[in-house]
Amino acid sequence: IKSPLNSITGYTELLKSTDLSDRQQYYLRNMKSSAQHILRLVNNLLDYSKLESGKMIFDNLPYNPAQLLQEIADSFIPQASQKELNLSSLISRDLDHEYRGDPLKIRQIIVNLLSNAIKYTRNGKIELSGFVTGSREKMMCIVIKDTGSGMTEEEQSLIFEEFTRLSSQHNNGAEGTGLGLTITRQLTELMGGSIHLESKKGKGSTFTVRL
Repeated sequence: IKSPLNSITGYTELLKSTDLSDRQQYYLRNMKSSAQHILRLVNNLLDYSKLESGKMIFDNLPYNPAQLLQEIADSFIPQASQKELNLSSLISRDLDHEYRGDPLKIRQIIVNLLSNAIKYTRNGKIELSGFVTGSREKMMCIVIKDTGSGMTEEEQSLIFEEFTRLSSQHNNGAEGTGLGLTITRQLTELMGGSIHLESKKGKGSTFTVRL
């Protein structure tokens, strides 16, 4: 499935550089968006399958957490700007050193949470912060806070369950796979960390990841 989808998106990009009418450009944008949505579904299903079968492999590589978090935040600025949302980041200097871990999996966790924050926030702001906490056992703490629609306690109890999505009236009509937060939680826990949610209906949500 992934190979023909990549081919479709590749030819879509090539078509964009040709002489097209505004209507044709509109069609192409929708084609690309649909192909990317299917690709996200496939990737989530593959990750979920690996996690369920215990075949997910974790690396232990040197990386700089501060640089990683800033790169992720910067990559979402155009997406936030399109919705007229203010995206800010505050990253402690304590994270501006070389540590060891799996930067790709950490990136996947933060990207999932940050993309959700932008997706489900209609107006206001999103804040990403990173710092070190704990006296004896040092933990990297990453907090993503939004001013979105927030969730009831019942909704909060459901969102980490696989293939579970809130109804369209609660999620601003945004598309989703129902697996992103399940994968995020499992990746976090398999790396010895934890994820915590605080939310209030109409007041936004805050996700805190400790690794």
